[in-house]
Parts: sequence; C-alpha cells; structure tokens
Amino acid sequence: MSARSTEAPAAAAPDAESWLEAARAGDAAALEQLYRAHAPRVLRTVRALCRDDAEAEDIAHDTFLIAWERLDTYRPREGSSFVSWLLTIAMNLARQRHRRARRVRLVGPRDLDGERASDPGPDDAMGRRHLARLLADLPERDRDVLALRYGGGLSAAEVAATIELSEANVRKICERRRRELLDAMGGSR
Repeated sequence: MSARSTEAPAAAAPDAESWLEAARAGDAAALEQLYRAHAPRVLRTVRALCRDDAEAEDIAHDTFLIAWERLDTYRPREGSSFVSWLLTIAMNLARQRHRRARRVRLVGPRDLDGERASDPGPDDAMGRRHLARLLADLPERDRDVLALRYGGGLSAAEVAATIELSEANVRKICERRRRELLDAMGGSR
C-alpha cells in the first residue's frame, strides 16, 4: 500500500467506527478503508518531521503495520480519535528515527500560511531547509504541536488530547510559533 496513492473512501462506505469494528474482526477490506481514509493525514504529519519524502513514506507505512498489530488494544480516550492514535504512533516512530539520525525537516513554509505545498520546487526546497533549521531550535513539544496541527490537520482540541496539553496552550503555541517562523522566513503576516 503506497501512502501516495490514497483516495477518500466512497460516500456510501460505512463510517470509521464501522470500519474499525470490522477491521478488529479481521475484515481486510475494512483495514484498506481505514488506510485510505487516514494515510494522507499520517503522511502529511510525518513529512513534517522527516528529512525526506522516502523516510516519511517508510514511517507512514510502519505506522499502519504497528496499528494493525495493536488494533485490538486501541481504546479511544476522551476528546481523542482513531486518527489521533495513529498520529501518535507515527510521531513516536518519527522521533525514534530523528534521535538516531539527528537531522529533521519539518513543516514547509507554505503549510504555515494554510496552503499545501505538493511537490516543492527549488525555492520551496530552499525554504524548507531554512525552516528546518529554524524549527530544529524549537522545543520538541512545540515541533510536535505544529506537526499535528499543520501537518496532521488535527483541531486544537485533538492536538491537546494527543499531547496532553490544554487546548488554550495548543492555540498559543501555534499562534506564537507560526508568527515567529513566518517573520524569520521574511513572510510576516
């Protein structure tokens, strides 16, 4: 399964909870639906924490392997969702690789403006390297918050539940760090 070739599930498909229960019962089609529904977010999130796209794809793939192995242990927490659980697994894997490699490439400059940067061109690649240097100086918690919020597309409440911070703290971190990073990149807004 390639994380790049994902599409949203068909409108007539069962909801995520139904897929989850069917997957727990061993339904391979339900596993595929869960993968298709969540792989893009997992990939966006880990891409924000990896050196390159190949590493991000490896981590996304490993995330789903681990999730499928542990699916019977998944129990939703208050204010958290299945995708939050997946993103927590993905971020832990990315952190492990980061600690080994001691290099990181984080959220792209366009991501902070709310635009998606699909395939970076030369200017985007330079911007990403510059941003990676800036983000490498941030505390790990702040990098995680930015990756989940901007890369993973989680709401402030979901990020708060995942990282165990208050929702207000998540919003403050995002607002402050976003402004600082945009200013440092010359795109203050």
